[in-house]
Parts: sequence; structure tokens; C-alpha cells
Amino acid sequence: MTFSEFINKLYKHCRNGKNKYEFILNFLKETSDADPKIFDEIDETTYRKYFNECTSNSKNKRGLPPKLASIILSNLNNTAFQYFISDNSTNDGLKALCIEFEEFIGPSTIDNIIEKIMQFYREILFKTANNENKKITNVAGENKSNFNKTVRDSGFKNVFIEVQQEKDLGLINNNQIKTFHLLVENKRFSLTGLSDFVKKNIGRYLYSRLQIDEFYSNQAEETIFSEAISILKSKGYSTDQLDDELGNIVIYIFLEHILNAPKIYTSIECSDKAINKTGLHLFKLNSQNLTFQMIFSKAYINDDLHKSIDTAFQDLTLIANSTDKHYKFLETSILGEKFDNATSNELKSIILPQKRKNEINVDKAYGVLLGYSIDLDKAINNEEYRKNLDKKMVDDLQNQIPYIVNKINETGLQNSSFYIYLLPLDDASKDKHTIMQNLIGGDS
Repeated sequence: MTFSEFINKLYKHCRNGKNKYEFILNFLKETSDADPKIFDEIDETTYRKYFNECTSNSKNKRGLPPKLASIILSNLNNTAFQYFISDNSTNDGLKALCIEFEEFIGPSTIDNIIEKIMQFYREILFKTANNENKKITNVAGENKSNFNKTVRDSGFKNVFIEVQQEKDLGLINNNQIKTFHLLVENKRFSLTGLSDFVKKNIGRYLYSRLQIDEFYSNQAEETIFSEAISILKSKGYSTDQLDDELGNIVIYIFLEHILNAPKIYTSIECSDKAINKTGLHLFKLNSQNLTFQMIFSKAYINDDLHKSIDTAFQDLTLIANSTDKHYKFLETSILGEKFDNATSNELKSIILPQKRKNEINVDKAYGVLLGYSIDLDKAINNEEYRKNLDKKMVDDLQNQIPYIVNKINETGLQNSSFYIYLLPLDDASKDKHTIMQNLIGGDS
């Protein structure tokens, strides 16, 4: 499929009152982090040629240039793409897209169609950028991998509100540190949005892709939540262990949404007692090369931020020293049991050293959620509280950066990438317990 064929199919169901020129211009600008001037400088006639290339009676055909395809691909914003489609289509439109693209991406539902279209769009751009004009067919077939995000992240920005700040960890490798808060009502964080977000993702956190597909194949997708809760209850967790699952779910959501790093397995799937319990995500650093990161994820929600950091680096040191055990766990359990054959073979060729292709590079990285109780004076009005909250969160983050960097150096992890996310709560220990008890239907 060419870009022209793709955009025509999208236009049928997402035009939202726009003409072809308006649609293609808005689509490219709103789904990209590239400089908008790149798209504004292209004239309307050229855009119409991009749009009409696939029609048999069009004159002066002109497909999307490889250089422009490369720019679009390298700057594609996954979240913005999802918002564009959801904002410009209805449920009926999404159902129509499932039918429109089924030949190319396999059966879809309104819950996963946007993600699958986005991955297909990436393939089209990649082929165009590399002058590979062969028709792309059936990426969901038996011999094609389907390793995509699993999280349902629509509405993420309404639940997790990022407080902007400019500092990072100052490491030599890729890194980020961000801070988010929940919706504030009357000087307290509302737990409702977080609870709802966890509910709609608990099954995707707990089950593998194969298991989720089986629910849909059996038309039992509405039971995913209840079945996941039954399994969670059957684990025999102590109260503290169950409460800690909240952080593990949230870091899974963050890594998939913020980095577009799909899970390989989550912490609850990590059943091998020989290794430190962690989640694992695969992050492709750049769409133009074959450099990947295996991101080991951990989460800590404690009342004291300093304590969360200390505990985190104790565990990260153990993880760093047990790489061989993780590889063995992947090869003997996860890659053989949690994925279809095509995806399993693709992941093995990337992850396992003995099966890795020579042109592929893989480094270890770490994703960490740090939840804590925020200490902020409430003897002020609501508006002042919100202003002070943002400032306090930035201060908390920036005050901890030297300590975090020192811990990274102390533990010998300075050559790794870190992706660290802070999430303050009113009373961290109490709030995580309340959310998890409400989730499983227990007493809080």
C-alpha cells in the first residue's frame, strides 16, 4: 500500500468536514513533532498529487517523496496520531476502519484499530523512505510479527498531568525524568481517574498478547477485567504486595505510553523466583537504525521519596547483576509461551545474544516510578494551592536529581539509560491501598 492509498482510506472515515487538502495538511502537522513550516511550505497542488497518486485517471502522478517520508517517520508522535484519529471519527467510523484495513492488518476492534493502523502507517513510511515500493500485505499474517503496545492509553493526559521542567539527569546516554500529578479537587488528588485507568488496563498488564487475543476470539473481551481480578486475588499476596502492584501497573502504562516501548513481560508475569521481580519493555531508540534498549521496570510508592530512591537502587543493582538469568528466563519461558511464533522469532533475533543479528545493538536501561507523599501547606485557597503544587513538584524533582545521579554512579550504572517518573500522592501508603482494595472489591 502506498501513502496515497493509505490517506484515501483514512479520509473516508476521518474527514470530519474537511476537504482533501485540509485533511492531509492537518493530519501531517497534528501527528508530527517536526517543524510545522515543513508542511506549510508545500503547496496545495502538491498535496493533492500526494492524495491522488493512487487514482488511475490522475495526471502527473507524484507519490510522497522518500525524504519527506523519512522526516514524517522520525517525528511521528504516537499519542498525537491516536488523538487525531479518535477526535475525527466516531465509533461507527472506527468500525468502518476495521473493515477498511482488515486485508492489511488483520481483524481489529474499536479498542485496537488506531494502534494497528499507526503501526501499519509506520511500515508504509519506512518502505517509502527507503524506496521500497512493494505492496505491504497482511502484517498480521502467520509469518509477520505483531509486537505493538498493549496499553489502552486514551485520555492519559487527562489523568496524568505533567508539570513541565527543563532538567534531565545529565547522563551521557538517553535519559529523562518527569513528574506528573493527578487531578486536584479541593487541595486533594482525585483517585478516581487513576482507578479507572488501572481498571481498563489491569487485564493488559496481567495477560499476554496471546491471552488477550484469545478473549477477543472467543468474544469474551468483556470478561477480561473480572478474570484478571480473579487471578490477582488467587496470587495469595500479602496486603503490602497487593498494594505494590499499583506502582507496577502505572510504570507499565508510562513506559508504553510515553516511550512507546511495548512490554515483553510485566512484573506480575515474572514468576521465576531466581531473578529479581521486574517488568521488561523493548524500546527502539531510533526508527532509522537498529539500536534497542531492554528497559527493566520497577516501581516504588512510599511516603518518603528518599526511601523510594534508596530501595530502587538496591533492586536495580540486583537486576544489573542478573542479566544472564533474565536471558534464560526469556528464552525458556516468556518468548516461547507469551507470543505467537513470528513475534517470538523476531524478539529472539533482537534480544538473545546468541541469536541476535550482527547489525542489531541492544543496551540495558531502567524505567522507574517513584511515588511519594507530598508535603504542602493547605492553609491557602484552592488556586494558590494548585500554583504551589506545581512549584513544589518541580522543587522535589530537581532537589533529588543530584542524589539520583550519585546513586547511579555509586552502583556503576552510569553507562545505562534511565527513565524516571515521579507521582506525588496525598498519603502514598494509604492511597495505594485504597485504590487496590477498590479494584479487587475488598475493604479499604
